[in-house]
Amino acid sequence: MEFVATGRHRWLPSEAVMTSAHSYLRSNAPKIADSMVEIATKSFVASAWSTEKPASTAPISVEDLHRSTEDLAKAAVLVVEDLSSDGNFIRALAKIFNRTVITEALTKRWLVIRHSGGERLEVVARDERQNFNNIVRVVALLDSDKWTSNLRTKSHNKADRLRRQGVKVHVLDMREAENYAPNKILALCGNPAESSRKLGHLKRLDREQRAHFDMKHGFGQVNRPPTIREEQKVLYGSLPDSTVKGLRGGFGTQILRIFEEHSHIVREIHFEDPAIGARKEINELLLKIQEVL
Repeated sequence: MEFVATGRHRWLPSEAVMTSAHSYLRSNAPKIADSMVEIATKSFVASAWSTEKPASTAPISVEDLHRSTEDLAKAAVLVVEDLSSDGNFIRALAKIFNRTVITEALTKRWLVIRHSGGERLEVVARDERQNFNNIVRVVALLDSDKWTSNLRTKSHNKADRLRRQGVKVHVLDMREAENYAPNKILALCGNPAESSRKLGHLKRLDREQRAHFDMKHGFGQVNRPPTIREEQKVLYGSLPDSTVKGLRGGFGTQILRIFEEHSHIVREIHFEDPAIGARKEINELLLKIQEVL
């Protein structure tokens, strides 16, 4: 009842259960009986008429009531590789895509973000999963670390193992979170004149090339001969030398911090840009997070 009253969870009872609950509350808690049933009714109606895809639901019976209530009382957990940068990324996307339920959950600590350091993500996610009984409320976000689109990486293997243990997982389709930053954000990274020049070169990349480009570091250090990884020689083989040289140094390590700080200038439509083409994937990622709230 407290979860429903505070808006933390929704209760979607059948008509028979609602009638039974109302009868019970009238006898045992008459002061809140009508208001609690009204809240449940509004929640049920809102869910029925919502245009959003509903989050997952968990059936709860008398037999598992105590264990399930324990699960629902705990904070849902989002396990990421880096608390700072991935936190910036998720908070920015929740605002841009108007997922107020995620923003509210983060603010009220109903959803917490756990740092894993990358290599230990699977260990941390498994440990968090052990804290839940019946309703596993853990989701993991992994960079794909792909240097080309057809690669299968360690991240995909980790994801498979975690899914088998009941953890929801999203492996980014692009190389890492920085690859999803729109050009409007990249233009704000570093010296404006330098960023503008680099953006001019970045726009020469097609969607696949941009998806696997090292946004933070580019093609090696500035003022040194450009370097392209052996795995990417074919991917970037068509680029002119001037573009490869112009993208040395990348856009720095603060892309996602700037992404969150300036998320107000970004709109959902920007992710439909052919250079990014990630609106559908981002919606899928945010839905997975909503499903554990």
